[in-house]
Amino acid sequence: DPHGDLYRPLTVTSYWLNYRISGIAPFGFHLVNLLLHGIVTLLVYLVFSRLAAGMRGGADPRALPEIVALAGASFFAVHPVHVEAVVSVVGRAELLAALFVLLAWLTRGKTWLALPLFIGGLLSKENAVVLPGLLFVEDLLAGRVRQRWRAYLPYVGAIGAFLLLRLMVLGPAIGSVDGPFTGTSVFQRILTATDVLGRYLRLMFWPMRLSADYSYNQIPVILSPADPRFLAGAATVILVLMVAWSGRRALPLATMGAALFFVALAPVSNFPFGIGVMMAERLLYLPSLGFCLAAGAAVARLSIAARRV
Repeated sequence: DPHGDLYRPLTVTSYWLNYRISGIAPFGFHLVNLLLHGIVTLLVYLVFSRLAAGMRGGADPRALPEIVALAGASFFAVHPVHVEAVVSVVGRAELLAALFVLLAWLTRGKTWLALPLFIGGLLSKENAVVLPGLLFVEDLLAGRVRQRWRAYLPYVGAIGAFLLLRLMVLGPAIGSVDGPFTGTSVFQRILTATDVLGRYLRLMFWPMRLSADYSYNQIPVILSPADPRFLAGAATVILVLMVAWSGRRALPLATMGAALFFVALAPVSNFPFGIGVMMAERLLYLPSLGFCLAAGAAVARLSIAARRV
């Protein structure tokens, strides 16, 4: 589409390969999505193991990393909010982006390998751009930012190259496609995005009412900060931030999880700029890593406390 604003060649190529191998029947496409989710879950386990091993915080060094990784990856594997990304074929972009981001994260010590993997994520979906932010959160809470700041530069360069390639393919009309915030002010967009962020957080904790469609007017634009929806969203965000900050010493991995959630969600949150959708549960696939890490850390703390009793 010459008037589109999406450039995801690896995702499109995966659909083409799916079609060449299994035809147009839905089964083959769904099977690949399920297999990708299984691989991503394994990578989540490996990433959580490394993060927990680097931030033991005085707990049982033999038990904590394994419990955090196993519990956190288990939450990730079965969390209901992932249904749209895994079951819907269009969610392939989320799965591939997460796959490449996690592979690049695990191989960050080998830039020659991590960088191509990061580029693969960008060519799957734009939200892979969050990888440098995830690495920064890991280094910040481990006190390694000053020693590693130069390691971020290749990723910044890769983002610049990707944006240039995207511009060459799509042309200067990027971002001209109508979205849910067309004709609204920045202030109104931020108010509405706050409500949506609160909804996302509540879905992570209590995914009882899910939807694959938040299209036209399912979430009306908020016009005033006195709107109860904005107040509920802001209260939810503030509560989560306060709990995460207050537990930074007792449960640092939970604080890291909260930071990872907000960083991973930032590009699709409608805060920095408006995107093509107001809300979509598939957008939580990568950010949910943070919630699952925090949940795994809480389970590990309870497990260790039970053993001591």
